[in-house]
Amino acid sequence: MVTRNVASAERPPKVAGEDEVQIVEQHRLEELLAKLRGRVFYPKVVLSLFAGLRRGELLALRWRHIDLDRKIILQVREALEETKAHGVQVKAPKSKAGRRDITLPDIVVDALCEHRRTQLELRLRLGLGKVSDENDLLFPTLEGALPSPRAFSAEWADVAASIGMPDITPSMRCAIHTRAS
Repeated sequence: MVTRNVASAERPPKVAGEDEVQIVEQHRLEELLAKLRGRVFYPKVVLSLFAGLRRGELLALRWRHIDLDRKIILQVREALEETKAHGVQVKAPKSKAGRRDITLPDIVVDALCEHRRTQLELRLRLGLGKVSDENDLLFPTLEGALPSPRAFSAEWADVAASIGMPDITPSMRCAIHTRAS
């Protein structure tokens, strides 16, 4: 006679298709970009959509991971995770496949060049000096710290709702992103 169900101590397997990538259609992509242009979220969303980055990968990017001079390569080498026990911390990507180089389309390069210029101007106004290509984050908090992935998601939800596109998430992809090996 069995006194307890041993299966109740185990986690159920993931449902197939749960992590299926959602694609933003061309007409919606154009509308999204037009509504975001000039906003703080524009470079984050452009980079996420066109490079196929996960939220943690996007927020962990440092300027050293991007070669804007050659205008083609972004290196994914780190990701952020946020836990109750340890807060926000940098970790390696989830898998070996997560460590990759990505070819950047012109729209991303243009958005990042503009973001870098804006970031440099803000730093100079605040008396912080130039961005260090070695360690500075692309999208730090105002204090220069690691951003919270949860706060990013909440902020994006507010922005998406304000532009009338609450169903679009930065984890979605557009059909025209490319990856280099």
